[in-house]
Amino acid sequence: MKIPPFLLLAALLATATHLPASEEMEEEFKERFRAFIEAGDVSRQALETVWLYEDTPTREFIRSQGKFESTIARGLETIEIVDIYPQMREGLDDPVQLEGATYVINLEPYGMLEATYRQEIEGGSDGWSYVLGEKDGKLYLVGLTERDPIEETLPE
Repeated sequence: MKIPPFLLLAALLATATHLPASEEMEEEFKERFRAFIEAGDVSRQALETVWLYEDTPTREFIRSQGKFESTIARGLETIEIVDIYPQMREGLDDPVQLEGATYVINLEPYGMLEATYRQEIEGGSDGWSYVLGEKDGKLYLVGLTERDPIEETLPE
């Protein structure tokens, strides 16, 4: 059976205009992140639209918040979602000791957000990257959750 050329063309156009779910999720996150930066608000409520910081310790919270403030001040040039850097992949699931407690990341790692600044500063960074995770069909910057001390002593 021969397929008419107009049906082939229609099928190609339909598949080309339909993004897979992961691409739709990524585009939705990029739009949400750009809106967050453009709003210029780094309050906890605003941060929750892009970052599920949960139990992230104060020092780490402030460090991450500073990245967002720098991006607001210097402007957002580009954002891209890339694969997690190989050197980071191995240790992502490992617990970390911070401020006297044990933490693990709060979302399953999905990829890395790479953000570059519009305005460069001599001798300064041109951007930053952060691990992304998925929750309820949306991407967020990962945060940390405190691990229950009882879990730390249980055998695996």
